[in-house]
Parts: sequence; C-alpha cells; structure tokens
Amino acid sequence: MLALGLFLLMPIASARAAATAVNACQTLSAPGNYLVTSNITASGDCFTLTVSNIAIDMQGHKIVGNGSGAAITDGGNSIRYIIVANGKISNFAKGIDLSSDSGQTADLILNVSVSGNTGDGINIRGRDNSLTSVIANNNGGNGIVQGNCCNSIFNVETNGNAGDGINLSSEDYLKNVTSNGNGGNGVIGSSDSFVALSIANQNAGNGIELQNGNNFVVLSIANGNSGNGILLSQNDMATDSKAGKNLGDGIKFQDEFGLATSVVTNNNVGDGVFLTCAGNAVRVSAKGNSGTNLHEDLTDGICTNVRNKAP
Repeated sequence: MLALGLFLLMPIASARAAATAVNACQTLSAPGNYLVTSNITASGDCFTLTVSNIAIDMQGHKIVGNGSGAAITDGGNSIRYIIVANGKISNFAKGIDLSSDSGQTADLILNVSVSGNTGDGINIRGRDNSLTSVIANNNGGNGIVQGNCCNSIFNVETNGNAGDGINLSSEDYLKNVTSNGNGGNGVIGSSDSFVALSIANQNAGNGIELQNGNNFVVLSIANGNSGNGILLSQNDMATDSKAGKNLGDGIKFQDEFGLATSVVTNNNVGDGVFLTCAGNAVRVSAKGNSGTNLHEDLTDGICTNVRNKAP
C-alpha cells in the first residue's frame, strides 16, 4: 500500500514546475514561475512577456529604469493570468504595462511598489484582476489605470500622481485605498462599484467620482479636494462618510434616487450635500458650507428627509 501511495503521488510532484531564476532583463516566452535574484537596472523595457500564465516573484528586489519602456510589459501580446509580486519598480515610462488584452485577464499584482515613473504606475486593460498591497505614488501619469470591469483593489496607496490616483472602469471593489494629493481625481470609476474604508484628500479634481449609477461609498473620507468630495450619479448611496473643506460640494448626486445617510459634510465652498430629487437624506449632518447645507433639487420630484442636522 505504501508503494502504491508513493506511485500515485509521483505524477503530482513531477508536474509542479521548478522556478526559473532571472537576474537580467529579457523576454519571458515560456509559462511558469520566475524568481528575480538581484536588483536590475534597465534601459527601455525590462521583462517582456509573450505568453500567458507567468508569475514573477521579485523577492524584495528593485527594477530601475532610465525613464523609458516598462519594467514588466506584455509587449503588445494578448496574454492573461500574470502575477507580479514582492518588489519595487521605478523610473520607467510605465511601471507595469499589461494593457493589450481586454478580456478576462485575471492578473494579480501583490505587494509591489510602482512609484516614480514618468507615466502611469500600473496600466491593465483586462478584467477580473486583483491589486493588493500596492503602492503607486508620484508617477507622471496616473497611479493605477484599470481599463475593464470587475476588479478588486485592496490596501492600495496612490498619492501624488500627476493624473488620477486610480482610474477605473466599472463593477470594481475598492477597500482600504488611500489616494491623496493627485493632479486629477483621487478615485474615478463608473457603474456598479463599491468603495469602502478609503481616503481621497487634497486632490486637484474630485476626491471620489463614480458615474453611471448603482454605486456605493461607505466609511470613506474625501476632504480638501479642489472639486467635489464625493461625486455620484443615479441610484447611488453614500453612507457613514465624511466630505469637508472641498472647493466644490461635499457630496453631490447628479441624478435621482440617491441616498445620503449618516454623512458629515462641513465647511465646503459649495453645498454640503446636493441631492437630486427624488432621493433620500437620512441623518445628514452639514454645517458651515458656503452654499446650502442640504440642497435638494425639486425639479423632478420630492426628497424625503429623516433626522437631518443641516440648518
């Protein structure tokens, strides 16, 4: 029986491919696992991936460019199922460029800093990707660009980028995101998205902007932005969030059927909360705004109000 058991385990053990060590820029043309074994300095593109199913573990090392190319790029190839983990990337035109495939790419970026690049930090076009424990600060373009839907972005920092901190498509889930001091919006996305426990302060555009409806912002903060703190659309909800000292409105619903509940919007240059009726305001606390503390646009309907403190 023992011999039989060992025989049954042999195919499993032999099928697990060994990782390949890499210590210089090159084209990766075979699926598999790659381990970066030293810091790398690049001129132009560093790792060009031509096939799907590649994992690159940087093992804490750095890849530094000369202001051109990308540290990790698909090179125009339509590839999927890519993992990049555990390292630092800086001084490329784009840090990570996986923008050629628009289908279900299911890429994973984990524990990576992609900062100080001349263009975007990370640009992924496909859908169903996950970015976790990522830093994308001080890039000359956007921090993170996600060109298709249905992505998870957790524990991510995108500060001080010349463009948007995070530029999304739709049906995205963000949690524990910090996006401050960007030259565009802190976070901008579209329909059916969820933003939780996030901070978007002092951006040159809006703090959090979600368009085209069915979005939810919860337990988040958007203060001191040059536009609106939180800008929403139709059938959207903002709850347990704060938006103060913005140069536009604290929270603005551009279309009807919005719900503002348990929000605090103080000292904005515009309105505290702008609600397009029909809509609902529940436990709104708004004071010291230069516009109206709770501005309800009655053009197309009536808003309902419960226990607000917005004189």
